[in-house]
Parts: sequence; C-alpha cells; structure tokens
Amino acid sequence: MAMYGDGDTITTLGVLRRPAATNQACCAMMPDPGICDWRYLFYALKHTRPDLLRVVVGGAQRNLSGSIIRQHRIPLPPLAEQKAIADILGSLDDKIELNRRMNVTLEAMARALFKSWFVDFDPVRAKMDGRAPAGMDAETAALFPARLVDSELGPIPEGWRVESVYAIANVVYGAPFASSQFNSTRSGYPLIRIRDLRDEAPSVFTTEIHPKGRLVVPGDIVVGMDGEFRAHVWGGPVSYLNQRLCVFEPTGASCKA
Repeated sequence: MAMYGDGDTITTLGVLRRPAATNQACCAMMPDPGICDWRYLFYALKHTRPDLLRVVVGGAQRNLSGSIIRQHRIPLPPLAEQKAIADILGSLDDKIELNRRMNVTLEAMARALFKSWFVDFDPVRAKMDGRAPAGMDAETAALFPARLVDSELGPIPEGWRVESVYAIANVVYGAPFASSQFNSTRSGYPLIRIRDLRDEAPSVFTTEIHPKGRLVVPGDIVVGMDGEFRAHVWGGPVSYLNQRLCVFEPTGASCKA
C-alpha cells in the first residue's frame, strides 16, 4: 500500500498489486500481518484521511511528511475484527466498482448514440433512403428531417443551424480561490476542483468570499478546462467553482439544460 504526500494527490491511497519502488513524494506502508490486516489499514487510513488533510492543508507545511504519518493514530481492534470489517467494506467496494463499470458501459452507449444521431445524422440518412431509423420509435423518428443541407460545417439536417456556443449560453469561469484559505473542517462552502467532477464529492472547503465566486447548484453544466474538455451535469452539493473550470448557462427558449 502507498500514500502520496505532495501536490494535488496529497494523502491519496493506493494498493500496490505487484512489487514496486516508491519515489520521494510517496511512502510505502507494510503492516505486520500478525497485528494488522492490510485491507483494514487501507480503510482506516481512508476513513481518517480528513484528519491528515487537516494537518497538512491547514498548516504551513504543504506536504505529508514522515513525522506527520508517525503521529497519525487509527483505531486498531483485534485482528479478527479487523478482517471482518475489511470483508464488509471490501464487499461494498466490489459493488461500487461493478456499478462504476456499468456506468462506463452505459456512458459508452450514450456516446455512440449521440454520435449516430447528432454527428453522423444516421436517422436523417435512413429517412433519405426511405428506411425507418434503426432502434427508434415513430414519434422520435418524426423529430428528424428527411434531408441534409449544406452549412459551414458541412451537411446538416434541414431546419438545423450552426451557432456559436456563446449564442446559446453564458460561460462563467471559476475564480482563483486562495489555497491558503482551504480547509477540510467543512467551514464555508465546498470548492469544486477538476478532480471532483467524477465523484461529485469535494474534499476541500473555503470561507473566502471571492468577488468572482460562482456557486454551482445541482443541474448546472460544469466543464473542466484542463485535459479532456468534457461536460458534467453537477449532482453534488452547492459549491464554489475553482479556477480551470467553467459553467455553461443556457439562455433563451432555443436551448435548455
């Protein structure tokens, strides 16, 4: 098992499945199997991670040192109880992982469907050939025209138009909140960072009132601006938006969230 001690991944835990060496920003933890079940240690550290973050994020030292780890305390029940606890939590993790894989599959299906309908225009092409669009009921098929017309982006369905995203939405950018005011004690509002888009569970809070602060509420369209530019419909708590993220606010009757 390894714990990262620097940068954006500070206090992040990982289980090593094969022999490996750790770099200076990472420490290896090898529990005595006669005293501590490694799975229990993983869950105990995961559960008490906010305590470690409170020491690191709230103090002057911005990295997780060996001395901080040595001072950290976790509950240690008898070994049999540790194994029982780890078995239960492991089963829950297995179910969570299964759901995650199902979500990945469903997302891939949704992407394929979106590409077919709104990029390749397969329903329109089917109607142009005199065929019924595949896998589509008559009511939905009626929403697609039976002809393509030229546009600046190439052929598009008749009656559709090409617009700048700024014509249909306001784009609001996140503010540069000061990391010196971050806390893990749940003081103030949660702060959404790019890493939080996946699980919708911000781990950092801020009491700063930034003049450009934008509160994100469930249903808002949030996009991370680093790496993969990908839209997320926020379903987490009301939170401030950090820099390197933006929110798309649909405007007018022609565009709805």
